[in-house]
Amino acid sequence: MGTTASGLDYPAHGLAPASTLSHFFDRWIFVLMAVWLIAITLTGFIRTSLEKLAAVETGMRPPFPFMLLQIQVGILFAIYIGIALHLRKSDPGMHKRLIFLAVALPLPAAFDRIVWLPHTMWETPHSQIAVFALRDSKIVEERFFRE
Repeated sequence: MGTTASGLDYPAHGLAPASTLSHFFDRWIFVLMAVWLIAITLTGFIRTSLEKLAAVETGMRPPFPFMLLQIQVGILFAIYIGIALHLRKSDPGMHKRLIFLAVALPLPAAFDRIVWLPHTMWETPHSQIAVFALRDSKIVEERFFRE
């Protein structure tokens, strides 16, 4: 059960008038917190990254073999989702297919972490690019060159 304020002259939409000073402080608190978050993230990320690279160079840590593959999957996922969201009103079928393809991109990394399943990770990042390019060319041909 909600409570209502009676006897106050608030506008029709029900919000209390805010002062200019409160807007000013609210805006600058947001800006300062965003800068603080970025500073903390970057200083921690850069320091940790440099430590890990130094550990790889000295042989205390194995190299990062699948980093290129993970970056590629992340970029392709964002591209597929972006195109799918763009097409959601004009071509719902293509939207649905692209969403399924985008979700399927990171699945090999997830399946690779399940030890009792067969190995599904690509051997090189270039093989995944070739397979997706062949598959996507068929989708593009179907979408844009139908007669």
